[in-house]
Amino acid sequence: MKILLAEDNNLLREMLGCLFQENGDHSVVLTTNGREAWGLLEKGERFDYIISDYQMPEMNGIGLLLNIRNDPRLDLAEIPFILMSGGSIQSSQEELEEMCTKYGATFLAKPFSINDLVALLEDAGCS
Repeated sequence: MKILLAEDNNLLREMLGCLFQENGDHSVVLTTNGREAWGLLEKGERFDYIISDYQMPEMNGIGLLLNIRNDPRLDLAEIPFILMSGGSIQSSQEELEEMCTKYGATFLAKPFSINDLVALLEDAGCS
């Protein structure tokens, strides 16, 4: 499984990257914001799963999700997407959950346990 991870927090990004690489046959591409992740997708890189933080510089997680779901050129609409967000967000958790539902993504509130994240991936058939 090839995972695209967009997370601006260096520690969390590296920790999740290591977790996926140590937990089976996972290849992980790490990016620091939505614009960097979107650039890889526009260049033709393909992923089995996308995990993104909500609050990031240059392009947030909702911007990345909307690009992925609304750009018919790239045929990315079916890629499973997890949007992560912590407690100090400007939008409410309910609004983010509604956006995720509307655009076919899964919301994961921070802090989360690694077991929660692994369970979401397994539910999507990405174990």
